[in-house]
Amino acid sequence: EQNTGYDVRVKAVGDGTNYKSAYSAIVRAQTTETTQLAAPVPSVTAKTATSIDAAWNAVPNATGYRFIWKNQSDASYTTVKLGAGTTSYQMTGLDNSATYIWKVLAFGDGVSYLNSDYSATRRDKPQQTLEAPTLTISAVTPYTATLNWTAVPNAERYSLSYKPRAGTTWKNINVGTNLSYKVTGLSMSSTYDMRIKAIGDGVDYKSSYSDNVFVWTPCVSPIPYGTASFDDSGDDLFEEFFDEIAENDFELLAENFAA
Repeated sequence: EQNTGYDVRVKAVGDGTNYKSAYSAIVRAQTTETTQLAAPVPSVTAKTATSIDAAWNAVPNATGYRFIWKNQSDASYTTVKLGAGTTSYQMTGLDNSATYIWKVLAFGDGVSYLNSDYSATRRDKPQQTLEAPTLTISAVTPYTATLNWTAVPNAERYSLSYKPRAGTTWKNINVGTNLSYKVTGLSMSSTYDMRIKAIGDGVDYKSSYSDNVFVWTPCVSPIPYGTASFDDSGDDLFEEFFDEIAENDFELLAENFAA
């Protein structure tokens, strides 16, 4: 039993005729209490397209760790022995399309502490790049542009960016999980580049941009055909024309109109 004292002796047994049996001196022995170490808790701290950074918690009283990993299509594991102060390992040279299996065990001292069981088995892929959204324009006015884009699997949110065509600085707008957005505050008769970014979690999924789309804001929105009437009366010449502009909140530069 653990943590118990015992008296121990050895008897040499003779043939009973020429040799008489005899006991050794008694030796007192004390058993120790042995404890199995807790299994490490595995996690992933970073990924690239060709690597996975595995990690685990430091197990109290561990003297080291055994880390094993493999491509799930392989038959055997690669085994790595690590010291007590090491609680991470980077798997490199990975196939981006493959899944990798790994787990870790904590070593005890073999006297007071027994080896732990293996941790839970992890199955991880290298970092994947999100599918690029497809960006389209649904409406343009002299001062606004309404954009739509396709939903991207595993995207956490989206970020819309735009800039003047000749500019170099992008303005970024966090549009959350929406799949459309109306950009306001644009300048009339101007050109812009616009793009949408699907945002990944930064570990399993890398963000990706759509292609840029070109937007031109017109000088003035056209007046629907037949809404403005003209007659010989000077008072009525542009009355309905300007009423239509007022209703649509557009600006018109009127200069040198003949009466």
